[in-house]
Amino acid sequence: MPSSRRPNGPASGRSCPPESRLTRQRPADYAAPMSERRPDLVVVGAGTMGAWTALWAQRGGRQTLLIDEYGAGHPRATSGDENRIIRSAHGRDALYARWARRAREHWIALGDEVGEQLFVQAGVLWFAARNDGFEADTEHTLTSLRIPVERLTPSEAIARWPQIGIDGLSFVLFEPEAGFLLARRGVAAAARQFEREGGEFRLAEARPGRADGDRLMEVVDGSGDRIES
Repeated sequence: MPSSRRPNGPASGRSCPPESRLTRQRPADYAAPMSERRPDLVVVGAGTMGAWTALWAQRGGRQTLLIDEYGAGHPRATSGDENRIIRSAHGRDALYARWARRAREHWIALGDEVGEQLFVQAGVLWFAARNDGFEADTEHTLTSLRIPVERLTPSEAIARWPQIGIDGLSFVLFEPEAGFLLARRGVAAAARQFEREGGEFRLAEARPGRADGDRLMEVVDGSGDRIES
């Protein structure tokens, strides 16, 4: 008895499935999921340094894998607590002052991207016991870098903040654009943004694998998978 099913193909008026589906071969322009490809870079640890390293590497064109055993912003991480102060005051060290300022800008920009407040501008007061110490060096450095800073006499400071004590102070240095990062929230946001931009975040233990001299060639995750980059 003839079959009532119509064959696929031109004679039936129906198009054939793509060759790649028939043979299970992927087209040349197929982009495999990250888990099926060898990453360009593996970052172990999704704290502040790890999450931002992974995000910037991904933005720079490197296919990046980020691994953390407990997740981003977890309480075991040194950068995963509720808040961390961000201030540019570092005495004579202009490099650290610039780094802190750039970090502040990037955290604010990330907050705008993800729609969350990650940095709270609260200002920081520095109490100077003498005129030629850390605070005076900081004032000079920040002024030269055009980072807002204000020197106040003790009486000016207590007029603005009556709760402080001014005994023994030479002056007070106010850094108005300093503040604090909502650290746990911020690190988690950086990791989420990394994934949105095409990176892979894997929740797994990682330990060193094969090495070639001083160069680490692979890491091994908790399931025994060897990951090369």
